[in-house]
Amino acid sequence: MEDERKKIMEKRSSLRSWRERGGKLPRRNMPIVAAVVFIVLLSLIFYSFSRDNASNNSSFPGPQNNTSTLPENISKFTPNTSMVQAPGIKLNSPMNIVYNTSTPPLDLTVAGKNLSVVLLSVDGGVNIAIPNDGKTVSAKMPLLIQVFRDDFSNTKKWENASGKWSVKNGRYAAAPPINFSIALADMNISTDKFAIEGTINNKGTNDSGGLIVSNSNSSDFYYAIALAGTKQWAIGRYNGKFNHKIMVNDSKLQLNKDYKIKLLIIDGEVTLYTDGTEKTKYNFGTFLGGKPGLLAINSSTEFDDFSVFQPLSDGRHNLTIFAKNTAGNTSTQTVKFNISLDVIGKLGVPGVKNGLEITVKSVTPGDIYTSVWVSVRNIGNTEKPFKLTPSPLIIDNTGNQYESIKVARSGEIAQTSLYSMAKREGAIFFERPKEGASMKKLVLYVNGDKFEYTLDAT
Repeated sequence: MEDERKKIMEKRSSLRSWRERGGKLPRRNMPIVAAVVFIVLLSLIFYSFSRDNASNNSSFPGPQNNTSTLPENISKFTPNTSMVQAPGIKLNSPMNIVYNTSTPPLDLTVAGKNLSVVLLSVDGGVNIAIPNDGKTVSAKMPLLIQVFRDDFSNTKKWENASGKWSVKNGRYAAAPPINFSIALADMNISTDKFAIEGTINNKGTNDSGGLIVSNSNSSDFYYAIALAGTKQWAIGRYNGKFNHKIMVNDSKLQLNKDYKIKLLIIDGEVTLYTDGTEKTKYNFGTFLGGKPGLLAINSSTEFDDFSVFQPLSDGRHNLTIFAKNTAGNTSTQTVKFNISLDVIGKLGVPGVKNGLEITVKSVTPGDIYTSVWVSVRNIGNTEKPFKLTPSPLIIDNTGNQYESIKVARSGEIAQTSLYSMAKREGAIFFERPKEGASMKKLVLYVNGDKFEYTLDAT
């Protein structure tokens, strides 16, 4: 009993001593407690950082659509878990609207660190590479679909018009010494809207090489060439002699360097692009196509990846943009749009032409007049007039036409100029509809351009 009593007294004495010290632990135990607290805090910080990092790597900058299907022949990849974010894609055009042109505008920007690949694909077709400088891609040109391509693994798709051509290290080249050599693709272009594209590499100081479209034979053709010796780009026509219509100086034009060049022809206007950047343009007037081909002057220019593009057909189309960086991170974006060369829009769906986007929002027939509420937006980069000339009209289900009228103190849409991205809304008023008639089609003439809309929301 005496021993147990002594133990109880010792415990009480220890507790009293601890309270007198302010309830603090002995100094010899403080390092152990501090270490435990530090480990707990470190674990919490690491867990929070891991969650944030995982969240950051699962989303891309800019508008993305990661649920869209990639073009079939884009290779499989293993995403890299590094801190490098995936490229950002900004697709301004085409949009999910109806276009009344077979060459809708393409306007896109891709930006990101260490870009390696930027591709576009129309309707799940072949992947078309867009040149990039490792940081950004900016493409502004009409959208066309690829109808011919040769990477020069063989020469069966070509006709030799002059000189001797052969495949050399996976590239097409003419044998010297010929003043100029021409190779024509085994196909014919029968439209005034198309583009040809290829990679060229001038090897010698006096070399010039480029792309041509031959009207009938090798003695009459249009061309776009790189003049390596004088560091110039030129477009023109050859008809017994070279006639350079436009020449552009380029001090950065180098020998033994690949250049992706595109010759775009829309209604007689020829535009030259190099590595995705517009260099110059010239309007030749009537341009009826012909055979696309290659031109080598002094015969040591090499060619690769030759393609021909033509307009899109009527109907529904899908455009997919794919971007990848050297870290293996990828982004995709897909847009669906329609092309209709007859009726370009319907109630609630915009129609686009020459930079103006016009939406018919509602049609309200009444006892006195029919009111059509419209929205107009300038999606172009310059100020555009908005004038309803000639006069708009509505066609009903029996074929009757209704002219537009003025309504005093109404909410008529103002017919004035619109600055870039400016928007305007208002009504257009038409004659009173006949009894029992239903409004079927609206025809607008805006600055002389024809817009047609079906007035059926379904």
